[in-house]
Amino acid sequence: MRLASDRAEYLEKGDLVGELPSLQNALLETLEAMADARPDVIHAHFSDAAELALAAHERFGIPVMVLSH
Repeated sequence: MRLASDRAEYLEKGDLVGELPSLQNALLETLEAMADARPDVIHAHFSDAAELALAAHERFGIPVMVLSH
């Protein structure tokens, strides 16, 4: 699943830092809508993704596993 940010075009990883607030909102809204079908765990690979995953953990209590590269 690809989350939509405020910018519609494809962004390289290095360009995502400015989009983190809108990506976080998109993730939290997506998980909110999932209700009973939320994931059991969120696996993040990079620090940006970990930031989003930790926001989901804080709101929904979903466990997070981070494996940085």
